Amino acid sequence: MSDNLPDRRSIRLPDFDYSSANWYYVTICVQDRIFLLGKIVQGQMYQLPFGHLVNAFITSIPQHYPGVDIDTFQIMPHHVHAIIMMNICGRTPVSAQRILIGIS
Repeated sequence: MSDNLPDRRSIRLPDFDYSSANWYYVTICVQDRIFLLGKIVQGQMYQLPFGHLVNAFITSIPQHYPGVDIDTFQIMPHHVHAIIMMNICGRTPVSAQRILIGIS
């Protein structure tokens, strides 16, 4: 890898345990933002072969990583958005506990 990486400030919360059971919003971008995953035609997103591959990988994550669930995800032409639930050691994420309490 190059040592010429941009100097970016961390957006991580300083005292947050990112390995804790919780919901995480993740965005993954294609290098150089090349439209490898899909294309937009008349306002519709159409997945390209790499987009189908990413779709298969994302939907298979829970099979490979017990305790990790994909709540929802959206593949865009050059990036992917996902909401991932980490259910570590059988603990329910805090936000999910709040939702369940609010429903009952």
